[in-house]
Amino acid sequence: MSAAQSRPLVVTMVSAALVILLEAWDAFHIEQPMGAIIAIVAVAAGIIWLRRRGGRGPAIYLGVLFALEVIGNFTIFGVLDDLRHRGTWMDFATGVGYTVATIAGLIACLMLAAPSSRPRTGPAPAEITADR
Repeated sequence: MSAAQSRPLVVTMVSAALVILLEAWDAFHIEQPMGAIIAIVAVAAGIIWLRRRGGRGPAIYLGVLFALEVIGNFTIFGVLDDLRHRGTWMDFATGVGYTVATIAGLIACLMLAAPSSRPRTGPAPAEITADR
């Protein structure tokens, strides 16, 4: 794996791990911890899939989870108010953590899922000729 491919992989893994840690923190500090536990399991499954198989499938799966987290945080969960510092310092810190982790993870997943722009270096496909 080249350095250009490993950087998005590392960013994806670190972002997913940070989301898991933040969800674990939230599981003890929110009224409905089951949502955080489900998110932990879903992201952990994505990490395992990405580490074992690699490829575009797990990158797209984790990218969708990151995108849903971004959308949910700014619409349902009120992270925007946390970032405006309308809550406690802990709310502000977790809001910044979620925002940075999910946006960085989403960008890295898009980079992993994008087709390679480099030309293939393998053997050229055989030409098909018709015998007439």
